[in-house]
Amino acid sequence: MSVRAKPAPRKSPRRVAKKPAATRKPAHKPPKRRQPGMIPRDWATFGKRLASALDAMSESQYLVLSVTESARFVQFAQQGKWGVRAECVSNEYLQPDDRLSPADEDALQLLGWHGPTLEPLGAELSGDDREGSPNWFADFPRPVEYAALVDLVIKTFTEVYTVRHPSQLRYKAFESEGAAILLPELMVEPEAESKGEAAPPAPTPPLIVRVAEAAAVLADDWVEPAGTNSLGLSVDGVQLTVVVEERRQLARIISPLFPVTAYAGDLSEATNHINAEHIAFGYTYVRDGEVRYAAEVFVEPFHADVIPVALKAAASVVRGLRMEVDEETRRWVGAGE
Repeated sequence: MSVRAKPAPRKSPRRVAKKPAATRKPAHKPPKRRQPGMIPRDWATFGKRLASALDAMSESQYLVLSVTESARFVQFAQQGKWGVRAECVSNEYLQPDDRLSPADEDALQLLGWHGPTLEPLGAELSGDDREGSPNWFADFPRPVEYAALVDLVIKTFTEVYTVRHPSQLRYKAFESEGAAILLPELMVEPEAESKGEAAPPAPTPPLIVRVAEAAAVLADDWVEPAGTNSLGLSVDGVQLTVVVEERRQLARIISPLFPVTAYAGDLSEATNHINAEHIAFGYTYVRDGEVRYAAEVFVEPFHADVIPVALKAAASVVRGLRMEVDEETRRWVGAGE
């Protein structure tokens, strides 16, 4: 993945919701929920425009689609090669007369949304799943299936939010720094700016994305996703894999050193010797027929400048250890053989 060092106001998204409207009209009898079935033509047209707009947005740009005369919304975070995250507002950010009913929440789950995993506590978020959200959320990895994303969004608006027509929506698009973006191709009115109102907070990118962005500062070339919680890159010619362990709040930097067949002695004794005599940062271990190097860096609270420093140190250690392999015998000699 080509990642730019930067995502999204680095303080929390709080993916949080926009502030509820200060004043509301008296509650009206809610319209009947539209029966699932064919998507009406106007919504289908809107869906194509929405897919095109999201695909054209750059990394760290955000779009909020809100329902007029309501605090309900669906928002999107464009995360480059990591895909798109979509969120719809949870009851944490809705006034009592606008909250989702148990039937609404069941419908959201049936549509494919993941329930909120975090709880807002003042300016902070509480919960074990830091890759989750205080809102309902769904992640669409690259290549993004925009047809599925748009289908989910339209059904959310029409079947759960009971929005009759796209004209009842308003949009707000902006960059991570807060600059507004105009999307006239949506054919939806932009949300009116209230005097003195700040832009809605942008969703905080998942931890793996923040680590990738920080790593890109030092990478020889590209930073590429290697799995849902890992990425691969080269630093000073050394290939490294970074695995983000969310629950432990750390990033593990890994690189293979040599196959177990390259050392004829006691591998346990050898790795202990390497760790004690050859390494000041990280450690070695045996896994899947090879000796590997690993180093761990805590990433919560997140400090972007720590990642490049750790990667540079890891690459230096790996280069030094690989020099211990005898070029003639191709056997590792660092343990005193």
